[in-house]
Amino acid sequence: MKRSYLLSITCTVAFAAGWAVACVDPQPNPKHCFEALGDATCVERYGPDRPYCTGCGEEVQGTFGCVAELPEDTSCYSPCGGRTFAEDDDSCLVSGDETDADGDDDGPIACEGPDDCPTDQPICEEATGECVGCDETASPDETCAALDEMTPVCADSRCVACSADNPGICADESRVCDASQNTCVPCTEHTQCDLDGEVGVCQLEIGSCFPMAERVFVDGSASQCPTGDGSAESPYCEIEDALASTEALELAIVLVPDVYVGNLEIDRTVAIVADRNSELYEQGQRPSVVGSPATERAFSISNDGELFVKDLIMLSDTDAVVLSGLQANLWVDDSIVSSTLESGIRFGAGDVRVRRSVFAGGNQGIESNSGGRLWVTNSVFFEHADYGLDLVNVDADILYSTVVLAPDGIAGIRCSLIKLGSSIRNSLVLTADDAPQFNCPGIERVATPVEAALPNFDPSWFATEPPFGLVDGQFPNELSLEGVWRDGDPPTDIDGDPRPTEDGSPDFIGADRVP
Repeated sequence: MKRSYLLSITCTVAFAAGWAVACVDPQPNPKHCFEALGDATCVERYGPDRPYCTGCGEEVQGTFGCVAELPEDTSCYSPCGGRTFAEDDDSCLVSGDETDADGDDDGPIACEGPDDCPTDQPICEEATGECVGCDETASPDETCAALDEMTPVCADSRCVACSADNPGICADESRVCDASQNTCVPCTEHTQCDLDGEVGVCQLEIGSCFPMAERVFVDGSASQCPTGDGSAESPYCEIEDALASTEALELAIVLVPDVYVGNLEIDRTVAIVADRNSELYEQGQRPSVVGSPATERAFSISNDGELFVKDLIMLSDTDAVVLSGLQANLWVDDSIVSSTLESGIRFGAGDVRVRRSVFAGGNQGIESNSGGRLWVTNSVFFEHADYGLDLVNVDADILYSTVVLAPDGIAGIRCSLIKLGSSIRNSLVLTADDAPQFNCPGIERVATPVEAALPNFDPSWFATEPPFGLVDGQFPNELSLEGVWRDGDPPTDIDGDPRPTEDGSPDFIGADRVP
């Protein structure tokens, strides 16, 4: 006996009742357990949480027919899938009445082909006519690839898209592997794109890894760089050489630690990351991009430009990085941005995202002046002469960050016409003397206390070198209890120490936490 999905049932009742509804025969959904392998499909997707398959009733909505309890209406129970119900086909059940949904039964399953086998025993052995796990074969990955090119990796006993040790199809899709789910997901960090020990680069805007073969290398200290071709073996001397080497709309540059000439115009998508494999990097050195002459910027990003940087030091006497135009984008990770006289970053209507970075010196850390968007996470603004952040007509989201103003500073954060919804959360803002923490009407403060709620500020709370972290034993205990970690918050602090992982847990305020 065959039954239709909820839509067909609803339409039948509606018609009988005289309701005016548009009813169509739904197309089969191959993701639905009723169309697929029944309980086996549910176990693969949800494990023991939803191990049973139903082909009718309200349970079919949202979870492709997978439910937690054996359906009360057993006539709707579809243990084997294939558009059949238990009364039509219960051959996949143990003893005809109990499902092996929890995977505990180890008895052999007879098969004539892979379609007869569950996901945890996907291979039908010709010699025995029984289902076995892929790890029981002579060549597990090759066996999985032959079975289905979309699941070419054997993890434990199952054929999956990828694993922690094998990127599988993710490499071809320029994605990274979520090893906990054995599925391909967008990259969110450059390091996720590392492959076979090579430095990877992520196009963070779309979550796609740059092709490894298309990376360009720059090493200002390499003896052969004047005649280099941009390969790892024969790198270019300067970033400008790499930018001029191609008209490609997207370019990934791997930079060996050295001092490089700035005044660079970015008018396309460019990613610049430190060579994490270099000995200099392992010794703690980072590439520096310096505005030259001193009145020039390190980077200027035009309306069509998008710049991703990781592990860079960007320096200038004037604004170190400037964005202009509605479509200009900047992503700064694990970097130091410093200006002697002006701002670390100045932007108008573009987008700026900053993670785990330090802004030090100059008048302001970040200055916005015309309708842009700003995200700052796990970052430090240290000893600016005027403001840590000077925000005009901007949409700002500041999370787990620290602002420590210079003694003669004017305000920790100044805002004008800040946009509705802007917030600062789990952050620490400190100023000397009578300078206000916030001259920022309109910003929502969450778990970001005023100075009156904290002990008197003492500069000895912080280290004197970047990233200006808390000195163990010097800071007051209140700093460790004021924050509240929420689902989706960063898993670590500015230097990689783990944060809580349970929603609602107390946590440090500011960019740094002491383990």
